[in-house]
Amino acid sequence: MAQPQTLQELNFNSEMSPLYIDYSTLDMTCKLPSAVIHKMPTFQGEFHENPHEHLNSFFINCAAITGMPQEEVRLRIFPLTLEGKARNWFISLPSKSINSWKEMETVFLNKYFPEAKRADVRKRITACQQLDDEKWHQYWERYNEICASCP
Repeated sequence: MAQPQTLQELNFNSEMSPLYIDYSTLDMTCKLPSAVIHKMPTFQGEFHENPHEHLNSFFINCAAITGMPQEEVRLRIFPLTLEGKARNWFISLPSKSINSWKEMETVFLNKYFPEAKRADVRKRITACQQLDDEKWHQYWERYNEICASCP
């Protein structure tokens, strides 16, 4: 039985590892500020997580990075926000299958906010009513939270 080998022993070349985003069109010479990167939100891919909230927080943090196009900022940083199941999903994408931020956003939302989930939220919006013991502003806040979960 063969002994397990390390990646170095197997002559693993990190330059040859698959890249799911096609970075060839991006200017990779610009450095991203690590302080902003460390404050990025994370997304695990759990059912209770809202991918729209994740993207909104992500956009707010990306806006703090200046000196390079937001398209590049988003494409370079977004994979770093994914953890757990979401990271596993991301690395299962075909190599160089993402060529723009719009593609990344679409693939991400199709995975984590599929049509069935959208239909469920729309049904909750339509059925939302003020409860007997609920003040108007409480109802309005609850209604707006439901609406915000499905832009």
